[in-house]
Amino acid sequence: MESLLNRNNLENSTVNFSQLIDELRIFLIQPLYAAADKEMFQQNWLAGGPWSKADEVHK
Repeated sequence: MESLLNRNNLENSTVNFSQLIDELRIFLIQPLYAAADKEMFQQNWLAGGPWSKADEVHK
């Protein structure tokens, strides 16, 4: 873990890995389920999320 932080110049960072994993799970779970079911995943993710249908417009 320490080498990862050093390699990416994060040694002085306050990385909360539990929160990072939770956020990655939120981002990845829907596309991973679609891939596992061999289904197309046609949703968009704008900064901050969440996933929305590709034809929906974010306001």
